[in-house]
Amino acid sequence: MPAYKLLKDHGIKLNADDTIELIDYVKEHRIEADHVEVLQHGVYAKVLELAPTKQELKEKLKFVDVEPGEPAFFYLRDRLLSNKLEYFMYSPKDKRLYILNLGPDDKVIGMQSRALVKTKSSRYLTYDLCKILEWLERMPELEEEESTNINKVSTLFGIMQCDFTRSVTVFEGPMDRLFMNNSLALASAQRDTTELDEIDSVRYMFDNDIVGKEKMMQKLKRGKSVFTWDRFLKQNKLDTYQKQIKDLNDLVMAAYNLKSTCLKTIEEYFSTSPLDAYYL
Repeated sequence: MPAYKLLKDHGIKLNADDTIELIDYVKEHRIEADHVEVLQHGVYAKVLELAPTKQELKEKLKFVDVEPGEPAFFYLRDRLLSNKLEYFMYSPKDKRLYILNLGPDDKVIGMQSRALVKTKSSRYLTYDLCKILEWLERMPELEEEESTNINKVSTLFGIMQCDFTRSVTVFEGPMDRLFMNNSLALASAQRDTTELDEIDSVRYMFDNDIVGKEKMMQKLKRGKSVFTWDRFLKQNKLDTYQKQIKDLNDLVMAAYNLKSTCLKTIEEYFSTSPLDAYYL
């Protein structure tokens, strides 16, 4: 992403001399720069300023931590996620498991929920920061553009932990990203990712289904790196489980149950070659 565009997006105005000095500094220190400090600018700082803590969700919305022995815990244990309980809370009121988009200091900048019982509403629901603040009855007055930018950031799961100087893997679902370091989740394959495409370090591992593969085909045509599901499953003798393995969580579970070491080679199956469209 061009430096001037990044600065503009974060509301930073510099004169010509300052701009030259900043670009020179970034070139010299790009690997050393602390991405947490970079995120303090503009919209990121506003998100962290407004975001509630997990404790506030407990007090105001009556959310509870997921504890061993409870239905939500057994669900996460079955998904091999019982070691990541800090990313989840449970609402006894609507019986939904909440997946948290965490920032520093236990701040919750966004959420997605999954119904654990039959419900008339969607199984998965996504909540941006403005919706959470509305629930907490402390919605601030924001300009429309500011509100839009805040909600974009708050529904990029993992954004506060990502280091864009290294490969960043983009998933559809927030639970998938918990199995891979330095990753993001969109909460929906239909989300516009044009801005992410401009970042060289971004690559995509969408779901192993028609929609996910179509989206990755579009990314491949744009020169982005994508995960070649069919090649991975075939070469690791998992193609007979094609219908059962729909995403990374399913893949991790299959590898665990089959005692397969296939996950050690997962990095080898990302590709930017148009020829690998055959494996999508």
